[in-house]
Amino acid sequence: MSVLFEQVQIHRATICSLANKVIFYVNILPTNGAFEIIENSTIIVTGRISQSEQLTMQKFHQQIKFNDND
Repeated sequence: MSVLFEQVQIHRATICSLANKVIFYVNILPTNGAFEIIENSTIIVTGRISQSEQLTMQKFHQQIKFNDND
């Protein structure tokens, strides 16, 4: 299954190391695909996720160029 991430916002970086255990919780709202990734009761990433058609690299680069013009 291919998925598409959109409107991804990174709110805070998380440092991962072999010495410390890091637990992430992922919440996805099935009604609109909004998601959030939570670590230590803090939202660190938000955005939207949806099932997508297979994206070729050419389509991907075209989409990136289109979004850069916004």
